[in-house]
Amino acid sequence: TAESDRIIYNSATKQLSTIGITTIQEEGRLILADRSFYDDPADIAVFVGNVCMSDSNQIICADSIRYNEKMKVGVALGNVVSRDTSNDVTLECERLDYNDSTSYVVATGRPLMTSVINSDSLFLSADTLYTYSKDTANSDSMRILIAHKNVRLFKNDFQAVCDSLVYSMTDSLFQFFIDPVLWSDTSQFTADTIQAFLANEKIDRIELQQKAFLINSTDEIYFNQIKGRTITAFFANDSIRTMRVNGNGETVYYIQDEQKAYITANKTTCSRMLVVFDKNQVKDIHFYTQPQGRTHPMKKIKPNTLQMEGFEWRITERPKSKDDLRQLKQQE
Repeated sequence: TAESDRIIYNSATKQLSTIGITTIQEEGRLILADRSFYDDPADIAVFVGNVCMSDSNQIICADSIRYNEKMKVGVALGNVVSRDTSNDVTLECERLDYNDSTSYVVATGRPLMTSVINSDSLFLSADTLYTYSKDTANSDSMRILIAHKNVRLFKNDFQAVCDSLVYSMTDSLFQFFIDPVLWSDTSQFTADTIQAFLANEKIDRIELQQKAFLINSTDEIYFNQIKGRTITAFFANDSIRTMRVNGNGETVYYIQDEQKAYITANKTTCSRMLVVFDKNQVKDIHFYTQPQGRTHPMKKIKPNTLQMEGFEWRITERPKSKDDLRQLKQQE
């Protein structure tokens, strides 16, 4: 059914137009717009001006929406806000292409995704966002998100930048590709590829694969550093608890007294390490397989003396809040 200030129907072409505030209800879907146009033979509908289209689990609002009923595909243009009410996920963008039959969505125009996770929110921005559903071995449906180019992510317990990202919404797995950097509290993680696993909506562990490098600092003057072929960091209550380093392990870590004054710095290499943290600071390190190390008194150390090859503190790139993502969106 359709209601509008003015309805015009051409029986010869089987085309219908509405002018003025329009309300349409059909097959569980509610559509509001200033104007609309239906081409019945082509099965195409166009809605213009303050458009909102909603059904049982999704709301899309935009300046205009064009929908092909036969193909089940649509495009929303201008000030697009799409909300998946079943998963509490919102997309803001300039253009949204979607396919109802395959659940495939493409958002462009520097889209911003907001995903509400209990009392916390995850914000993700990129040049392009893709989402689709993938069937699993046990016939369940897994929702996948792909972010491409200039990816920026902010969540209270971790932040990240990279070129590309894949996020499985079902099992809460993030995969960061091409020059990824991830931060959590006072630690920075880099590697060829980074995987972050969430459990109970909080970060559970981070896996660094190839050229793994962790930098940890509370004062940004002296930096604990850990390198290896692979590194796995385990978290509890938003803090690193332990870390396993496998292959070509190297570390520089600073020892402090009870008053937090620096005493010495140790530089050690070995094949494998187990690092124990307390309050996001290195508490103890266990070395395995022929460790070789040296202790340096602090009076002989300048802040950048013991920086390992590949050291790069990229704190200026770190998103500090949701507003950082919005500012990037406006600038671009």
